[in-house]
Amino acid sequence: PKAAAITACDALYSAASEAKACYAYEAYLASCKTHSLIAIGRGYIKNYCQPEDTATVDDVIFETCSEAVGKCSNEQLCDWASSDGKWKTSASGRQRYVSEAKRRGLSCGVIATTAKRSIDKLSGKWSLNAECPFQGTVNGIITISDLENRYILKYSNSVGQVATGSAESSGSTIKIFLRYSDGATADATLTANENWDSANGKAADGCILIAKRTN
Repeated sequence: PKAAAITACDALYSAASEAKACYAYEAYLASCKTHSLIAIGRGYIKNYCQPEDTATVDDVIFETCSEAVGKCSNEQLCDWASSDGKWKTSASGRQRYVSEAKRRGLSCGVIATTAKRSIDKLSGKWSLNAECPFQGTVNGIITISDLENRYILKYSNSVGQVATGSAESSGSTIKIFLRYSDGATADATLTANENWDSANGKAADGCILIAKRTN
């Protein structure tokens, strides 16, 4: 089979060479990425074909998250768009990732600092218990600290997971963002009671959450 594939690629290259046409070289590149003459085919595309033709071959085949924001997973997008609870708007080339993250409705752990908080209602230690579709009951502890008008989180649970993240509150609504030690991320929204000593809500993965202040 390997010999047959090589023969087929030889034939495609020969046909492209004789035709001297972009479409022929594009077909060769698309089918024979590891062929010994692939560099010559790419050279022809680069030198003789229109930019839009090149994009349909090399760019489409090889572009990644660093080259096209549409290729990014949500986790990759947040890595490119945010850092330490802030958007990377001042970093070179990062604005397009910030814009895409906002378009997808991702918070990426970024906390809005425009809303004034008259009372610090979130800081402290909370128990955070989750009833999850696949893991069952997961008991955790979350510590929330107020740092430079932003809420910073530390989290650990009964299945050995640890995470850091951030939170924000608007009225009685609490939004939290966690990044686990293995790189996975999680978002959740809870609603606090009148006394702000407990809150109920749901995580993006479907876990039902119950939080209670412990101090």
